[in-house]
Amino acid sequence: KMDVYLPGGDATDRPAILTVHGGAWTYFDNRSYRYVARRFARSGYVVANMNYRLVPDGVFPNSVHDVACALAYMQNHADELGIDPTRIAIMGYSAGAHLATLVAVEPGDPLLTPDCAEGAPMRPAAVVSGAGPMDMRALSGSGIVRDFMGGRERDIPELYALASPVEHASADDPPTLFVHGRFDLFVPIEQSRTMRDLLRAE
Repeated sequence: KMDVYLPGGDATDRPAILTVHGGAWTYFDNRSYRYVARRFARSGYVVANMNYRLVPDGVFPNSVHDVACALAYMQNHADELGIDPTRIAIMGYSAGAHLATLVAVEPGDPLLTPDCAEGAPMRPAAVVSGAGPMDMRALSGSGIVRDFMGGRERDIPELYALASPVEHASADDPPTLFVHGRFDLFVPIEQSRTMRDLLRAE
């Protein structure tokens, strides 16, 4: 489910933002992004502040499907939401940034095709990635990552690659803003820098 925040007035074709909360794929919900959603709505954006399945129900790729379904819903119901379906950005923090970025660069793999009536979304207009894991293989020593992935990298290397946005960077990916602390204790800043460099190279 998601909460929708509307700006004042009755304008149509407004820009929109899909917000995806963090929490190591296991914790929290969209309440942690309420203040962000309200701030953007006051600035004229329609904001969909979503929840997604958490581990264990949200083990990869289930939570990815949820984010893709939410984006597709916004695009498919743009008229009733009063938004321009070509002007939807997706924004996430930490695990939410990973999910948002992966949906934005999704390579068309059948395993990542969302399992909902809305179908697969179009690429978002832009991405804001806050301290998101971009290469799951480099974080495979973490029990949190293993729980999300459903196993160890040595047993399912193809899934670790599929879940890594760095594996899917291409020239047609949307513009992306990376926000990352230099001394992040959980996701090294090199994760964002590497993805940034790949997008620039493409």
